[in-house]
Amino acid sequence: MDIFQAITLFFSAFSLLGVVIILTKKAPYLIELPKIVEEYPRNESFSDEKIKRVFGFISFSSDVFLQKILSKIKVLALKIENKTQAELEKSRKKLRVKNIDSDYWKNIKKSTKDK
Repeated sequence: MDIFQAITLFFSAFSLLGVVIILTKKAPYLIELPKIVEEYPRNESFSDEKIKRVFGFISFSSDVFLQKILSKIKVLALKIENKTQAELEKSRKKLRVKNIDSDYWKNIKKSTKDK
């Protein structure tokens, strides 16, 4: 067993021990909690009806709105990925050209020394 595995085992054991201790201390309080939880009313500050009234939408659905935003975020992420890929390829091409050029000059130096 190497040192990494020993440290991992140590932290895992003490974490598990901590969870067990916390659960044993909190178990009586958890048992005393009421079984029925009241449902809280939905926050009406951003309801569909209010958005319709404010912005004058005829048919507004928060699901459609969310889908549009998510699709725009996806397109933006794909554009960023494409630009990153292009820059990465350009950088690799420059490095390849630089390596070829350095070999070229080394070969010329060798050929002039041989003469």
